[in-house]
Amino acid sequence: MRAALSRKMNFLVAVAAFGSFLACLEPVRAGINEWTSLGPYGGYIKALVIDPQNTRTMYAATYNQIFKTIDGAASWMPASAGLTGYPGFSGLAIDPQNTNTLYAWGVNFSGLFKSEDGAATWNAVTLPMRVAGSAVAIGPGSTIYLSGTVYGENYGPPKYSIILESFDEGTNWFALKLPDHFFANRVAIDPQSPSTIYVAGYTYPDPSNPPAGYWTVLKTANAGVSWVEGARLDRSPIMHLIPDPQTPNILYIGTRGGAVYRSSDGGANWSEANSGLPSSFRNTLALAIDPGTPGTLYAVMGLVDNSVKLPQGVCCASPGRIFRSTDAGASWNEVNSGIARGSGGQLLARPTGYHHHHGIDPLSFDTNIDGDFGPLSVGLAIDTANPGTVYVGTNGDGVFKSTDAGKHWKTANAGLTGISMDTMAVDSQHAGTIYAPAWTRVFKSERGGVTWRAGSWGTPALFVSTLAIDPQSPNTIYATGGDFSDGYYPARLFKSIDAGMNWNATSLTGTVLPSGQACGDVDHLALDPHNPNTLYARLTWCGVYKTTDQGGTWKRLDNLPEAQTGGGPIAIDPLDSNTIYATGSVSTGIPPQVYKSIDGGLNWTLSNSGLANGIQTLLIDPKTPTTLYAGTFSQAGRGLYKSTDGAATWERIGSGYPLAIDPQNPNILYADMNNVDGTRIGGVFRSTDGGDSWSSVNAGLQGFVVKLAFDPVNSNTVYAATTAGVFTITFVP
Repeated sequence: MRAALSRKMNFLVAVAAFGSFLACLEPVRAGINEWTSLGPYGGYIKALVIDPQNTRTMYAATYNQIFKTIDGAASWMPASAGLTGYPGFSGLAIDPQNTNTLYAWGVNFSGLFKSEDGAATWNAVTLPMRVAGSAVAIGPGSTIYLSGTVYGENYGPPKYSIILESFDEGTNWFALKLPDHFFANRVAIDPQSPSTIYVAGYTYPDPSNPPAGYWTVLKTANAGVSWVEGARLDRSPIMHLIPDPQTPNILYIGTRGGAVYRSSDGGANWSEANSGLPSSFRNTLALAIDPGTPGTLYAVMGLVDNSVKLPQGVCCASPGRIFRSTDAGASWNEVNSGIARGSGGQLLARPTGYHHHHGIDPLSFDTNIDGDFGPLSVGLAIDTANPGTVYVGTNGDGVFKSTDAGKHWKTANAGLTGISMDTMAVDSQHAGTIYAPAWTRVFKSERGGVTWRAGSWGTPALFVSTLAIDPQSPNTIYATGGDFSDGYYPARLFKSIDAGMNWNATSLTGTVLPSGQACGDVDHLALDPHNPNTLYARLTWCGVYKTTDQGGTWKRLDNLPEAQTGGGPIAIDPLDSNTIYATGSVSTGIPPQVYKSIDGGLNWTLSNSGLANGIQTLLIDPKTPTTLYAGTFSQAGRGLYKSTDGAATWERIGSGYPLAIDPQNPNILYADMNNVDGTRIGGVFRSTDGGDSWSSVNAGLQGFVVKLAFDPVNSNTVYAATTAGVFTITFVP
């Protein structure tokens, strides 16, 4: 008996030892000389379209990228080649006759993108004027209708609305004449009568008083030669316009504030179709008809009032719920179990995502972000070849899939790198522990990206700009940002003393100038590496503040000459805590400024010789702190500068931003570089000779880099927070 017990104990010890061995190996997951995605997977899914000829193929639009799946969302791959800039995608359309042809449009750019090879590559479509598209409808013969707003040069005020028509897949365009003072928002084609076109939009009969107008749907039965106006819908903006594919003259619209309306006479009259929809959930985020099941519709409805308190008490959130109708909108039933995110966050397991419940957190549909980046919308698609199979997009948690008409949902996010990170920090004492904030939460991995835990919504803040870990006590973490408690950008410092599980927000003292001007957000934070009780915070428009008691009390450094200008980075000499650098902003018309203090911020000297443009980043060589690197910005491009005399003088060494300096080998420098003409390349460039020469190290990387950090054991392993999640790489000669 004792021998058996001994063998069992030896076995358990061996298993534990092997598990510990694996745990040690887990953080080292980086690709060799090539970036590897670590997730977290998901993102803001603004549009979903299914290939009608092969329903296992589907496309998803996030704010930054397009993704494609060919296995029913079991896995996703990026499909954004040729898409430039930061478009802010809001819509996708697929040609039902030629399903390799797709169109993409968005709210942060004017124009239209087209792919003719199943999203392998994209090209901009030449339009006759500067049009910001709002919807695309494709009819027989691949005829395209694009609704949108025409803008002036330099994205000035909107001039007028338009419907463009193309008979040759976007090569040539013709404008359909619309009634005066009508702004088109959505366009749709009657599937049984292609010459019948519907356009939803806003009419204001009195141009001097646009708010006195109304929303309505126009109809043409002769391909745009003449239009008939339908019934007025007061002031409920129309966000979705869907003709019934089986029954002519039946239309559905989803509105913001008024939920769903139905018309049985081609839009001449409308009646509410809201029975079963809670009165507080009337913002239509998505609306779709199941063409294979007559009378079946799905809708994602958002909360009308977006002042709901988040779980930790700060404001605001706008949750959403999913509903289904089987009687053509006469009644609705909720089809989401509505499991809420736990107080300690949910586990995001690679690659399948949420796997501990069968519902979607209502806060996954929070639409606060849409106010900045686009219309209130999420993706919704129905698989016509597999009855009961529905896909829904969320605002942050990616794609969910149901195979039983919405009774149960599971994430379908493998490879979907659609979460845009704000910044990142790596625990210097615990290899593999990474913090990466994104919009309303902080993601944390303790296994080098193998799994991620998502913190509670709103914790610690929205738009986290800086994350700093106490090097002596890594359970203490600081974050800066806003939480909507006192306006859009309150000056807040968030602090956690339990490794990110819980956060407390503290207002900085003196955050209103004598003139009464309110301060902006805390855009930069620097922690004294030798005395973590001391922190410096930069408030937009209000200058630099200092605390010596871990944020308990703050003092404004009024003797800093640039204290009342816009924000700029702060840096502390890693070998001498009394030496501090603070930068000014060009936004007030003041030339770029670098101020240096050698007495902990009591007195400052100005140093800007050789610099040009506004300063965006500032780095100090960790072993030779008289060497500094600065990144500057202007409309003409970005500049990379180097100082070897403690910021007394500067020399331009390239075009771009310095991102990080290798703490073990400071000759190794990383930067985000520009093209020769000043346009942004994106990605990462590496120098091994202190910036004298550079080589691109972008293989496998997606999105734009916002932050770099190093593995605490081996600085050749680098982590990158990007607009497409977190990536890692190990450099080997």
